[in-house]
Amino acid sequence: MKKNILFLIVFCVCSLQIFADSTATIYCLVQNPTSKQLHLGMIEPDNGGVYIISNSSFPMATLNNNTIDPFKKIYYFTVGETLVGMDITNGEIRSQVKINLSQGQYFIDFEFNTSDSNIYGMVYLGSYMGFKLSKIAVETGQIEYISNTTSFSTTTNKSHTLDSDKGIYYTRSENSLFGIDIKTGLTVSNAVLNGDAQDFNFIKYNKKNGKIYGLSRPEGPGKPFYLATINPATGYINLLSPYNVSDAVTVSTQTIDIASNRYFLLTPTYILGIEMDRGEIRSSTFSNKVNMYGFNSLNYKYTGEKTMIMGQGNEGGGNDEGGGNLSNSTVQSEKISFSVYPNPANDHIKIESNQLEDSKVQLFNSIGARIADIDFKDSNKLDVDVSAYPEGIYYLIINQKGHVVLKEKLMITR
Repeated sequence: MKKNILFLIVFCVCSLQIFADSTATIYCLVQNPTSKQLHLGMIEPDNGGVYIISNSSFPMATLNNNTIDPFKKIYYFTVGETLVGMDITNGEIRSQVKINLSQGQYFIDFEFNTSDSNIYGMVYLGSYMGFKLSKIAVETGQIEYISNTTSFSTTTNKSHTLDSDKGIYYTRSENSLFGIDIKTGLTVSNAVLNGDAQDFNFIKYNKKNGKIYGLSRPEGPGKPFYLATINPATGYINLLSPYNVSDAVTVSTQTIDIASNRYFLLTPTYILGIEMDRGEIRSSTFSNKVNMYGFNSLNYKYTGEKTMIMGQGNEGGGNDEGGGNLSNSTVQSEKISFSVYPNPANDHIKIESNQLEDSKVQLFNSIGARIADIDFKDSNKLDVDVSAYPEGIYYLIINQKGHVVLKEKLMITR
């Protein structure tokens, strides 16, 4: 298999894998760092690889408009007034049709329905006129309007999802979650957000367990995110994460990977995979300023030609940020032994080894930000003061001569 490595990389990137349970593949739009054009791409979040898989490119797309047909393996997105479908098995364009609107300005927030193989979304009718639930014929671009009323004055980016089992399209509008029957267009639920938080965005329906997942900020706007679920009938938000999973101000896109049981989100600095039962971080891949849009996960492994724009290890990427594949307490050399204790820690962490000379210890917080660098010179013991760090999950990496020799998950509790 041919793999072209793109050397003219202008972004600094590093990658960490943290206790990934199963391999996931995410398909999305990736910006070529040289040409600035958008291509169909794929992400392997468990090894930090980001690839371009299509030769065709586009100057820009409507970034909150994307979905995937898992049966035909086609990734749909919009470029201006055109709906584009690209084959994820070979990166080729399968369709380009002009979106035919008899009323309204544009078709947004769409989702593929696995029950009837149609794409449903909202037609924006204009200021003060709201939105109409609609569906589009992918062969012709013809819009069919489903809702007779336009009761939604606003929508929030990525605050929509489709329950394909019950045939209900959910959308956030201000502080409520609306449910609309995709057959009749009638509103079947209108629940005011309540419970552990009053904020719920970036929502996604999990077909495996029938739950709706999203990100919530219980401490208020601009505060850290937690993974949560919502009861669409009552609006009750249940926080899953025992600690905040992201301090990022913005989240660009999200998806659910059922095979690995993870909720993936993209921020300006990393791709984060959160385990959906307990809300804990399971994988974290740094992606500093690598522009990616429109996450959609699919249980399909692409095996065609691809061009790497981000990665490491055998794929030829890498950097000086201490990247590598993380697993709990893994030592890469049998000649080196390590002991890191106590874990969980309170004020201090002790590191002992039979060979720590000329080593560098790096400590990362739960969102992948490096918060400490410590160099060993002539001792095989080190005491690390962590009393200034808040409670939560941290990751420790030890490098020797440019090689990662220890990677370990740490918990700070008080």
